[in-house]
Amino acid sequence: MLEWLLYRIALRDLLRIRRVSVAILLMAAPAAIALTIRLSSASEFDGAAIYGAFASLLVFGFVLPILSVVFCTGVISQEMEQRTIVYLLTRPIARSRILLAKFAAAWTLVSATTVVAIGILATVTYEPGSSSGQARLYPEAIKNPKALLEQLQYPIDPVSEYLRNSLSLRSGEGLDAWDPATQPRRGLVQGVINDLNRVIERDRRFYNADRFASTRLPEDARQLASERPRGDGLATLNRWLLEAAYPDLLIRSRRSMSQAPRDMLVLPIGALAYGAISLLLATLLNRALIVGLFLAFGWESWVSLLPGNFKLISLMTYLRALAPHARPETSTPGSMALFTALNPESVASHIAWIVLPSVSVIACLLAMAVFTLREYAPKEDA
Repeated sequence: MLEWLLYRIALRDLLRIRRVSVAILLMAAPAAIALTIRLSSASEFDGAAIYGAFASLLVFGFVLPILSVVFCTGVISQEMEQRTIVYLLTRPIARSRILLAKFAAAWTLVSATTVVAIGILATVTYEPGSSSGQARLYPEAIKNPKALLEQLQYPIDPVSEYLRNSLSLRSGEGLDAWDPATQPRRGLVQGVINDLNRVIERDRRFYNADRFASTRLPEDARQLASERPRGDGLATLNRWLLEAAYPDLLIRSRRSMSQAPRDMLVLPIGALAYGAISLLLATLLNRALIVGLFLAFGWESWVSLLPGNFKLISLMTYLRALAPHARPETSTPGSMALFTALNPESVASHIAWIVLPSVSVIACLLAMAVFTLREYAPKEDA
C-alpha cells in the first residue's frame, strides 16, 4: 500500500541520530529528576505527588509540546532543508496523501516517546504499600485517630462540622462521651470510620465550594468535582476531599501506577492536537518551528492559567481536564498556585473529548488544503 510505504520512509527519515538523541533525552529527563529527588530525600519522598507534578509540568507541559512542534514542523522543513521538496511534490501522488503519511510518522514518534516517558516516570516514583489505592477508609489509613476524633468532637471548620453532623447517633453519642485526655476506644474509632465510609461512598452533597473554600484542593480533585461523578468516581472524589481537609491525618490513596494508564491514553490525543497545529504552521510559514515553540512555551504555558475564559483557547486546558494531577503541597503558594486560585473552575472532560479531536481534524484538513495549493521551494532557492 502506497501510504504504508510513505509512512515507513517518513519514519526512517525522522529517526535520524540527532532527532532521536533529543527525543531520548527528553524522554528520560523527568524520570531522571524524579530519581534524583528520591535518592536525595528517601524518607520524605512522596511518589504519587512527585509523579503528578512531573507528569503535569514536564511530560504534558514540556516534553509533549516541544516534541510535537519539532517533529511535526519537520514534516515539511526537513524536505526543504534537504532540497527534496521539489522532487517529492513532482511525484504522481496526491499531496494530501504524502502529508498525512509523513504526519502519521511524526505523530507515532511523539506518542511513543511521551508514553514511554510516562511509563519510566511511573516506575521510578512507584512506592509499593505507601498508599492505599482504595477509596474506603481503614484503621491503617488513619495516621492519628485521636487527632481526627478531636477535630470531629469540637469542629472548628466547615468540613469537620459537616462530617460531625453526618455521624450516626451512636457514633455522635460516643464522641460526646469521650474524654480527649484518654485514648479512644477501638469501637468508637471503627464506628466513626464506618460513618466516614458512608460519606465517601454515597454522599453527593459532601463537596460544596463554600465548604471547601479554605481548603487547598488538588487539581485532580477540582476536576473530578466539576464532573459531578457517581459510583466509584464519587467515592474517589470524596476520599480525595477528606485527604485535602486532613492532609496530616490520612494516608493518601493516590498511586502513580494507577494514574499512568490514563495518561498513556491521553498523551496520543494531545500529540495529535499539538501535532496538527504544528503541521498547519509548517504549511503556512517558512519559520514554523520558531512560531510553534513560542506558542508551546509562551501561549500554552500561561493562557491556561489566566482568569476568565482565556483558558478556553489553550489546548493544555483540555488536556488537564482529561489528565488532572495532584501536585505537592507548598507552604507558600507561588505564581502558578496564585493563577490557579484566581481561575479555579475546570473544563468538563466530555467537552475536552469534543474539542481536542475537533481541533485535530480541522487543523489537519486546513494543512492538507494549504499543502495542496501552495508552491514550495528549497530554502536556498527561496
